[in-house]
Amino acid sequence: MRYLGEHPELLAEALFLNKRDLKAPQLVCEFLLTHGLERAEGLVLPKKFNNVEIAKHLSMHSVTVSRIMSALKREGVVVRTAEGWLLRDTEALHEYLDGTRKMKYD
Repeated sequence: MRYLGEHPELLAEALFLNKRDLKAPQLVCEFLLTHGLERAEGLVLPKKFNNVEIAKHLSMHSVTVSRIMSALKREGVVVRTAEGWLLRDTEALHEYLDGTRKMKYD
């Protein structure tokens, strides 16, 4: 929380996200979809958003984010590239987000 206190813009974002009662996988999927940038190969989450940075933005533990990203990678939804995370299956991310698809990430 110390980091968030030093960055009020992140604190406001974290408080807003936590009020909506979304589960951790849903929050991560929403983050990927909203922060991804259109590139020739598809939607890419820039390299600057590593697991620690994503966790800071979402006010959750980096291990949780790492487990969720690993699950998404195992399922072929995302793949690591030199530019960052390539979001290969945005439809699956939307399904996780709206709750029609469940994720096991432990």
